[in-house]
Amino acid sequence: MGNERHRRVWPVGADQTITIRATSAQLAAWHAATRIHSSKPHLGAWIAMAADFYAARLQARLELALRMEREGKLK
Repeated sequence: MGNERHRRVWPVGADQTITIRATSAQLAAWHAATRIHSSKPHLGAWIAMAADFYAARLQARLELALRMEREGKLK
């Protein structure tokens, strides 16, 4: 479980580990964004939150497209 100075940064049920390959420019940008977002930054938690946000956004767009298709608003 990810801890930062005895503060839990992962959800209780988190048990998956992934490896991310990034350029040094990407890594620097992610670290900068993490510091802007949080007073106690944790890069792994920030990347997980960003991925969750992106996945939710894609799901919402898909649902909107399907609803518009059902209503005949898409060609």
